[in-house]
Amino acid sequence: MRSRRPGRTLTTASGRSVRRSRGGRRAPIAWLALLALGMPVVSNGAIAVAQVAAEGEVSATDPGREAAAKTAADGQEAFSGLTVIAFGEQEFDIVTGITTLPEGGQVVDREHGVTLTAESMRYREGDFVEAETVEVSGRFGTARSDRVSIDLATAVVEASGNVRFEREELRLLAASLRYDVDAAIVEFEGPVTGEGVELEAAAMLLDADSGSVLLIGPYRYQDELFELSSEREGALLSLTPAEDESGRMVASSRVDPELIDRLGPYLP
Repeated sequence: MRSRRPGRTLTTASGRSVRRSRGGRRAPIAWLALLALGMPVVSNGAIAVAQVAAEGEVSATDPGREAAAKTAADGQEAFSGLTVIAFGEQEFDIVTGITTLPEGGQVVDREHGVTLTAESMRYREGDFVEAETVEVSGRFGTARSDRVSIDLATAVVEASGNVRFEREELRLLAASLRYDVDAAIVEFEGPVTGEGVELEAAAMLLDADSGSVLLIGPYRYQDELFELSSEREGALLSLTPAEDESGRMVASSRVDPELIDRLGPYLP
């Protein structure tokens, strides 16, 4: 059963019907806030156990319910460290627990500093977020792609389809990207090519903490003076930020053992 939330009528436990208004472009996410308190809500005369009142308020004096109503009135809902903001209508499937934002929205993870903005989106609390025509940014950089998914249980962000990535002076195109949020490591599947820098690689790893990069061969990299390349599959070239804060990368085929220890488990 699928319910379209803005502008619909909710039936309370007391039998009272409440008309929910659209209230602007950022529609509230009231139902999931209520569901988070263990109070399922369905629309148009179906069984309901949530007690709600007009204008996003609750008639009960329970502090948890009041907090849920305030969250809904603000048009946001925090769950698993995330805040979801809808840019328009929302559709909540009571059977699957999936919320769809056909007009797009934004997901903010304040704990890890990740923000996702998309033209369309669907998610299930504590499980996943899936979005299309997306920009996702954080301490790792900024990525734009056709599709992004977030596994909320493992804290992994995956982007695919025309992936464009930016971080300071590093600008790339890649087939796909996988960001392990907790480990702060980004994996790029190739072909990986540079924009504004002559760079090609079969794959690439990025340490989001230090900014250091491993190109995985076959690779080719042109620095200010020399071209470094290898046709060998699995050959490694490190790019590390210069200590002079110029933004340039220092290339070396002699990879620092500490960088190997850090990124080694993610090598293909």
